[in-house]
Amino acid sequence: MDGISIAIVMFYTNLPKRYKFADSIEAINRKYCEVNKYDFFVYNIIPETLKNRHPAWCKHFYILKHLVEGQHDYIMWIDADAFFCNHSIRIEEWIKKASPKDNIIARDAGHSLQNFYIHLLSKRGLPLINSGVMIFKTNQDNIDLLNHILYDPLYEPNYSHRRSSNPQTGIVGWDQAAVRDCYRKNIHNMKTNTWICMDLNLNNNCEPENVEDYINNGGFIIHLTNFRAQFKPKNMKTIRKYYEVSYVLT
Repeated sequence: MDGISIAIVMFYTNLPKRYKFADSIEAINRKYCEVNKYDFFVYNIIPETLKNRHPAWCKHFYILKHLVEGQHDYIMWIDADAFFCNHSIRIEEWIKKASPKDNIIARDAGHSLQNFYIHLLSKRGLPLINSGVMIFKTNQDNIDLLNHILYDPLYEPNYSHRRSSNPQTGIVGWDQAAVRDCYRKNIHNMKTNTWICMDLNLNNNCEPENVEDYINNGGFIIHLTNFRAQFKPKNMKTIRKYYEVSYVLT
């Protein structure tokens, strides 16, 4: 895996009272990229074409931007409420595990492994995957996929700032609803080209009870999922802790 170029992309708005710890999270993620020699891009502007949607949709706009520019072999997305808690683990390790698949996305930690398979093997074939951490290889399939997610009118019911159900797909949520639908239907070969990582160390969006144990057992990213831009005191403490040590993590 030597010689591949990787960009990490992150987005958050600068609106008052929103993601007030995103600056700290950005500092942690920036330090991770500095240590591991990855390019790091942070955006704060909602594109004009997406201003009628929930900001979660912006991730696909900026992922697509970098795919089209073609300056990196892989584009990794990380949500603004997620951070690299273990700076000794490199992204190439996950890409190697995914081979020969081009893309990586983790199962949603909010659902048990049993529940994941129940939904995946059901008639609906719904993949309970989480779009907060994703890795895409730069290729035409993925450019077409991101364009579909962003601009196909099928997903307009999921644009609302209030999480809502799409009557055509039957999936609740914002952009993640579109991602799940695309995987289910193999849009632009997404299912064919994507490895669903079952290892919650990649994207643990249910903060582990013991963070130190999580890291010692291979934990890579802690994703402090929230729906109202408000972190619990426990989560805020976790962010503070890693912000304070971000310059000594190796």
